Amino acid sequence: MKPLYRNIFLIFGIVALGFMIYSFPDGWETVRQNRENVLIYLPGVVGIWLFVYLLNAQAFKMLVNTSDHDKHLSFKHSLKLTISGFSFSYITPFGFGGGPYRVMELAKYIGVPRAISSVALYSMMHIFSHFFLWTTGCIVFMVVHFDKMTPWLWTLLGIYLFIFFAATAFFTYSYKYGILCKLFHIFFFIPFLRKPCMRFYEKNYDAFQKTDANIRFLYEHPRELWGSLICEYVGRVLNSYEFYFILLAFGISDVTFADALIILAFSSLMGNLLFFLPMQIGAREGSLAVILAILYGTAPAVGVYTSIFTRVREIFWIVIGVALVKIGNKKIMKDIDSTKPTLLFDYGGTLDTAARHWNFVLLDGYRYVASTFEPALRAVEDQAWRDAYVYGERALAKEPIIKPEDNFHTLLLKKVRMEMHYLLEHGTVELPLAEGQQRVTTGLDEALYLTDVPELAERAEACAQKVAEYCDNIARQHVTDSRLVLDELKGRGYAFILVTNFYGNIHSVLKGYGVDDLFPEIVESAVVGVRKPDPAIWTLGAQAAGVDPANCIAIGDSYGKDIRAAKTAGCQGIWYKGEEWEEKSYDETFPDYVITDLNQLLDILK
Repeated sequence: MKPLYRNIFLIFGIVALGFMIYSFPDGWETVRQNRENVLIYLPGVVGIWLFVYLLNAQAFKMLVNTSDHDKHLSFKHSLKLTISGFSFSYITPFGFGGGPYRVMELAKYIGVPRAISSVALYSMMHIFSHFFLWTTGCIVFMVVHFDKMTPWLWTLLGIYLFIFFAATAFFTYSYKYGILCKLFHIFFFIPFLRKPCMRFYEKNYDAFQKTDANIRFLYEHPRELWGSLICEYVGRVLNSYEFYFILLAFGISDVTFADALIILAFSSLMGNLLFFLPMQIGAREGSLAVILAILYGTAPAVGVYTSIFTRVREIFWIVIGVALVKIGNKKIMKDIDSTKPTLLFDYGGTLDTAARHWNFVLLDGYRYVASTFEPALRAVEDQAWRDAYVYGERALAKEPIIKPEDNFHTLLLKKVRMEMHYLLEHGTVELPLAEGQQRVTTGLDEALYLTDVPELAERAEACAQKVAEYCDNIARQHVTDSRLVLDELKGRGYAFILVTNFYGNIHSVLKGYGVDDLFPEIVESAVVGVRKPDPAIWTLGAQAAGVDPANCIAIGDSYGKDIRAAKTAGCQGIWYKGEEWEEKSYDETFPDYVITDLNQLLDILK
């Protein structure tokens, strides 16, 4: 967008915001008189919208990047456009302000037709998600408040369900065949508009066709279509907490999330029916007064007070959205080299051990410490060691022991402590006891294993420290070697995405090894809630890159978790064959390539 247009949006936003604040004197007085409850619950009312906007931004990002252009919208820029876009939608009649703003910001990178189709797709998805919210509200009301269902409510419900199914059919048809051309044809039947609209349509025929083609493109990618719809719907449902906090502020202690959802659905439905009113002035207050009276028998003034809470929240986020108009406008979308596939790298075992399973690297660490410091660790081998390794892995997966700020040495130390605890408790390792000392084990304590014998606890901790240090050095060297390969591939124009099963601290690990700059996007299992071997995690990797899975190459050391899963998701796969957990024979014709040294990628990926 040109700076002049951006400044116009900024000035308009400031003026509209000023008018909104000026025309809200009774609201500010109400806030002042109830400042105790406001101070308690307003942070929750305002803060829940951050999570709503995060989900909205993810949906918008998926829709913009699911197209045939060669650009990629990052999540942070999607969040910027989302918050600013909704700010302008709130303060303009018919809610149309946000659309032009987003189109103008994106058009510079992907052209006007694709920008229009992306914004139109998001608007369609946003509206479609509201239909699911309203339907959910109807169902919840019938289940929770069946005794309040009157004949006129049953009639309204029947009418709404008819509209819902009609809307579902309409949106399905629109996604499948495109909608812009068909909607514009309506103007051909309106007197006085027919001829000018036909001339405009003929002049811009290619742009109309491209826009509809981009809409149909999404229908051909059902994961992205449903993924964006789910993000929008979850965001709508999460928004219910706004009214949950507000009702608590009224002293309605028996409020439930179900009631908050019903209130949101009803007020949202009324607000959208009266969409032509800027900021839904009047519509929201009236709808809240009606639904609160039905549920709790409250006076109409309560609906007004509830609306005041939401107005304060709106003002807060409009200020943020308007301010963001002038912030973060450099390189909103980045280039994607469509001639080269995106490389989806696994981390553990691929970049940090040269395709050796961590089971063996850790066992080497114990044997090294046994030979240099503690002979009792020589008993750590074979099945007893595997049991300890599995125990440590499961302990870390079940409990939030690993923190986001933990680097790899800290992670290893916590892991080794779990293993040492298991080995000591099961008698696999026997540290020598002084005369009169008695061994006592202690659950999952992170530092002390033998609390009644401090000398032995210190000795066990020293062993754990040395094993962790040994393995950390091994990993650091392999990551350093891997970086040389990745830097060469980066110089050849390849983009990287990291797709890894990790504990929520991969950013700290990469930063500790000085390679955090290599991966602009990271898909980490503990963050996204999907773990390998689920193919969905590789699909998320492709989505993070903004490309189709077919244009991605997964590179990993695990035949099942990495290669089979990635190829199931539609990616290509390069198996980094090494020392796996179990010796098995695999069909080596299934991966697209098989390597035994990471440097071999340089021969494959020209």
